Amino acid sequence: MRFALLLILLCPLALAAEDYAALFEDAVNNVTWQYPDDWAYTETRRSKNGVQVGRFDPSRPEDERWTLLAVDGRSPTAEEIETFLDDKDGERGFMSGDEEDEEEEDDVRTMVEPGSLELIEETATHWLLRFMPEADDEDEEKFLEKLNGTVRITKEGNTLDYIDISNDKPVKPAIGVKIRDFNTRFEFRQALHDGPIVPVAFRFRIKGRAFLAVGFDEMEAVEFSEFVSVDAR
Repeated sequence: MRFALLLILLCPLALAAEDYAALFEDAVNNVTWQYPDDWAYTETRRSKNGVQVGRFDPSRPEDERWTLLAVDGRSPTAEEIETFLDDKDGERGFMSGDEEDEEEEDDVRTMVEPGSLELIEETATHWLLRFMPEADDEDEEKFLEKLNGTVRITKEGNTLDYIDISNDKPVKPAIGVKIRDFNTRFEFRQALHDGPIVPVAFRFRIKGRAFLAVGFDEMEAVEFSEFVSVDAR
């Protein structure tokens, strides 16, 4: 009798786990991963080398669509503009139509270990879920199992808000290596009124020390803003 009661109590939990997996899958499907061809927007890149602000405008001639607006808050030099335009040759932006962009949707899915989604918090506006980050091999698994994965899904429209993988205490992924700060984060929102949910930011940070003597501190953030629909040529 007690065993039967235990099964009855556990069944809703199993169904809930399946529901969270379906919820996440649906939220991923609701993201538009490539920016529409007629969108103009500002791209801000931050790294330890500084801050770079550029603008993409599809209404301009094809070889003039990217403009470097500022570097570290000042007007860019001719050399900086040339380097920027070389880097942007043929590119429309993060997840905006490049060949690699088609893989990003699957990359987000493979961040989450199948069957690991659990509810942390539910409010009137969102679900906050935890998950185990998925590893490609045994060595990576030893590292990722010490990290915390969270995903927040907005109830209205069942859309992704963010996906985050980070640590809350130092991690030792290998002999002699200690990582004090690790974070990978994708952020999503509705960029235009009545427009689709799109990726608007990617952030990465890793800080630590190897063999006591060599410190490392790397960060990069790419943010997209000031979206406007224009007449693309």
